[in-house]
Formats: sequence, C-alpha cells, structure tokens
Amino acid sequence: MKRVHEIKKMQNYAYDENDIKFERNSSIISLAALCMLSSMICGATGVAGGMVLGPLFLKLGMIP
Repeated sequence: MKRVHEIKKMQNYAYDENDIKFERNSSIISLAALCMLSSMICGATGVAGGMVLGPLFLKLGMIP
C-alpha cells in the first residue's frame, strides 16, 4: 500500500480533494468490516444495499 502511494507521488498523481488515502492497513480492514456488516444487515432485513451503504460511504467521506 505504501509502495502504491510512493509510485503515485513519483508520477505526480493528482489526488482529488475528496480522495480517501488508505495510509494504514487498519483503515482498509475497518472499511471492509463495515461493508460486510452492513451487507449482512441488508440481507437479513430485506433492505436495499444502497440505502445502507450510501449513507455509510458519505459518513466516511467517500462518494457513493
């Protein structure tokens, strides 16, 4: 992950101001766990996934 960021910096990659930069492995794991938990809730209750994942992504600063 750090290697990818170093390569992007070397190539002058233009990050968008809203881009999420995963600088730690724990942030990737927590995002995956939140998505898995929300998908299990959606499957158990019959709620559409976008109704749960959309607000979750907005809360994390991502564009859904």
